[in-house]
This record gives sequence, structure tokens and C-alpha cells, in this order.
Amino acid sequence: MSDAPKPGIYEGVTFDEYASWPCVNNSLLRLFTTKSPAHAKWYSDNGREETPALAFGKAADCYILEPQRFQEQYAIAPDVDKRTKEGKARWVEFEAALNGRDFVTESDYAKIQSIYMKVVDSQAMRLIEGGKPQVCAVWIDKPTQLLCKARWDYWREDIPMITDLKTTMSCEPDDFAKSIFTFGYYQQAGFYCSGAAELTGCEQPCFAILAVEKEEPFVHMAYDLGQKTLDAGKNAARKALAMCLECQKSGKWPGYADKIVTLDMPEWALLQCGVSKYNL
Repeated sequence: MSDAPKPGIYEGVTFDEYASWPCVNNSLLRLFTTKSPAHAKWYSDNGREETPALAFGKAADCYILEPQRFQEQYAIAPDVDKRTKEGKARWVEFEAALNGRDFVTESDYAKIQSIYMKVVDSQAMRLIEGGKPQVCAVWIDKPTQLLCKARWDYWREDIPMITDLKTTMSCEPDDFAKSIFTFGYYQQAGFYCSGAAELTGCEQPCFAILAVEKEEPFVHMAYDLGQKTLDAGKNAARKALAMCLECQKSGKWPGYADKIVTLDMPEWALLQCGVSKYNL
């Protein structure tokens, strides 16, 4: 793990270098609000597991935001059956030629290209023009004095505005509004905007999301998050930061509850099992 840089906005930082900075990030804070401090501590010590969904999103971000870097950083994996002798041999040969690059499957690469072709000539592309892609930010959260970091997909300093690219099952407004809550995008937005405000002096930086569906026909929508949602996100991030500080001070990172808890099934399950509704 490397030393964290001084507070500021940084361009041209690789994801691995950014990940090595010992700072509080949104992924850590999200675990305080959705899981427990114990989960947050595990993440802090071990990092986040790379799931297929995360890997696809990261590759799509790179292709759309930095197509030149995608060609340098990614290889296209051959579609082989690794259960066969020939397939195993081709895969070993492919891995040997990676030279530290990441890779995407042929099917995912085709999807990413199709997504790009749908988005590139749309009005939504205005969200990722006139600024800088994959910008890293480091700042001190004044109430807690915790050193924080974020990696903004796209940064427009002149507005100022952060744009985040999200791949999703549905970007229909009602569906995606639920996703903003379910997946904690509101907290991410609040945390990121708090950092941008601290670094730029602007009280109300904007936060936009370019949402793209992962399946054909790759419909997309551009959203500017409303102030109520940003305020809710800032409140959630503030609560998580306070919990993080308390855990760091005490050295205690508790789980859900350190006691025996009486637990019943949900009411619908009890009713299905014959429990009278008058006894619930």
C-alpha cells in the first residue's frame, strides 16, 4: 500500500495506484450503511472481490470514456472450451500473452461496442465532453478529519459536475430511481459531491448519471440527480463517516448485534404456515 497524496484532484492515475491509497472511499462507507462495521473492516483489509458485473462495468467505462486506454489495457479473450485439450492450450497461450493486461470475453466486447455505438451520437454524450475522464480526488472530511478519496468517471471543472457511467438492467425512470436507492448511488453522489465542494469551493456541484442497459437494444438515459437525492446521499455518507471514525478510535468493528436476538419469520410466512393474523 502506497502513501496517499495530498488533497487535490489528480489525472492519469491508474486504478491500481488509486486503490492503493489508504483513504476512506464510498465502497467502504457503503458497508457501514448496508452491512456492518465488521464487513467494512474486512473490506478495508482485503479489498473488494471482482465480480463479473463489476468487471464488465469497469471495461465498459474504459471503452466509452477512454477508448485509447482500452486498447492498451484490455485483450479480447478467445471463445474456447477450456475442458478440451485444444481449448486449454489456446487459453494458456492467451494468458501468457496478456503481459499484465485485463481481458474481456468476445461476447462482452461485442456488447460494449454495441453500447458505445448507441451512445456515441446521442445527446447524453454531452455529459462526458469538455472535461476529463477517470479523475481521482483526495480530500479531508472536515467534521471527522478522515482522509477521503474518490475516482470520478468524468469531471467537468467548469460547471462543476461529476458524471458517473452506470450499466443497469433498466434505465426506465421509475426503475432507475429505485436503483439509485437500492444500490446506494445516492450515497455515492452525496459523498462525491461533498469532496468536490471541499476541493473547489463550489457549494453545490452537480452529479449526473449516464445509465445504459446491459442488454439489447442497449437503451440509455441521462439523469441529473435532484437536490433532495443529493442531500439524502450527503446525510447517509455523513452518518457512515461518523461510524467509521468511531470504529477507528475505539478499535472495535462490531457485527450486527453482540447479543441473543428473538427472531420470527416475516408475517406473510407466518400466515402461510397457519398462524392467525390476530396473533401477529
